[in-house]
Amino acid sequence: MTECIGKRSTVSIDDKYIDLHMHSTVSDGTWDVEEIARMIKSSNVGIYSITDHDNISGVLDGEKYAHQNGLNYIHGVEVSSSLDGDWEHVLAYGVDVKNEALNKLLKENREKIRDKDSFSVKHLERIGFSVSHNEFESYDYDIQRGGFKVLNYLIDKGICKDVHEFFSMFADIPEVVGFPVYREMNQVVDVIKAAGGVPVIAHPFYTTGEVEDLQGRLKRFSQMGIEGIECFHPSHDIQVAKACMDYCKRNDLSMTVGSDCHGFFAPRRKIGMHSIKVSDISIGKLRNYIL
Repeated sequence: MTECIGKRSTVSIDDKYIDLHMHSTVSDGTWDVEEIARMIKSSNVGIYSITDHDNISGVLDGEKYAHQNGLNYIHGVEVSSSLDGDWEHVLAYGVDVKNEALNKLLKENREKIRDKDSFSVKHLERIGFSVSHNEFESYDYDIQRGGFKVLNYLIDKGICKDVHEFFSMFADIPEVVGFPVYREMNQVVDVIKAAGGVPVIAHPFYTTGEVEDLQGRLKRFSQMGIEGIECFHPSHDIQVAKACMDYCKRNDLSMTVGSDCHGFFAPRRKIGMHSIKVSDISIGKLRNYIL
């Protein structure tokens, strides 16, 4: 398959890198979708997708800037779900951004995280931290800082200095670092498929402790209707990536690669960081969604 839209080159995308997981200022990244397109153009990435958390408001602008720069782009969004009491992310590719059920789900998820952040500040105020829920409700910040509202609020209050300190500082306070109860993964997957999309499990082994039952965990995701696995992610070592690829081959699932880039908010996560070419993996039906 070769690039053939607008002023794209005739270099096969199979010879370029792939990065299908990154965030813009629409969620918690520091670059807007136009800046990301410029970053992609100066990289060796041949296909990319911007997958903001529970928000597709930047998808069409992302497509516009991709085409203006002669880039291959796939509609994407990272959707929050619950599975066995844990918070899991599902990358949805090629979805119809006007789908009513999908937009309802994403709005529901955004409202849940807003309510959770509000509850977190109330809890901190109640146990003696120098914060104010009323102040938090009217708090605003520059979205190009990246991160999320409660984190930036606590940084500006001098309570923590960055996201790593936030999670370590409040590790034993689930009221602060815990996540809402979202819809079950199988329900989220059904919504994604009904919206014409392909559901791919994001970073299935985000922490090393989860690797102990690697095959069982991947099988559980398959049972939920997942059609692909993000094999390469900054949290995966090469052994995990290979195991994920082998599982995809045996079960005819799409393989994906993601830097999970957040711009300057997570500087070690760089676009195209894995240096995986499209020809190195099998993205399956996702080829049909390249715009």
